Amino acid sequence: MLKRHAFTLIELLIVLTIVGIAALVVVPMVSSHGEMRLSAAARKVVADLQYAQNMAVASQRTYYIRFDDVGYDLARSTGASTEPEQVVHPVEKTPFVVGFAAQAKSDALAAVAVDSVDFAGRSVLRFDATGSPGTSDPDGDDPATLGVAGVIVLRSGDRTINIRVEPFTGEISVE
Repeated sequence: MLKRHAFTLIELLIVLTIVGIAALVVVPMVSSHGEMRLSAAARKVVADLQYAQNMAVASQRTYYIRFDDVGYDLARSTGASTEPEQVVHPVEKTPFVVGFAAQAKSDALAAVAVDSVDFAGRSVLRFDATGSPGTSDPDGDDPATLGVAGVIVLRSGDRTINIRVEPFTGEISVE
């Protein structure tokens, strides 16, 4: 009886077919990795905006989301002074600060940057005690209502996502 030391043509074709099918499944997943990170960052921002809006209504205080070049933080009015106080994250028990790119605490946010923020020409969004959106300067002075939708643009590579905050209603949507 002869000993076999090689694969048959049929065995090689079966292995190549399996590898080809696996490649068809894996390649689209790898190529959309940046898009998944961008979507995760947008969900994080939307969740934090909704948290601030809900807390403003529940506590009957004004809540502020103050954006800068590397992220944002949450603050609330104290009633006693005009300077908003930093909000403590309800889970982490640390100041509620979210960083992007080099300031990110998670891999999902590390590849994402805040491209632009426009709330009537300002970078601060506030929700009053009724949950209505507005804007002010970072110190909480000079409050104003939003006359047009506010927009936050997140970027990862060449892809962007717009997060809109509608005037009057405060409805938050992702485009």
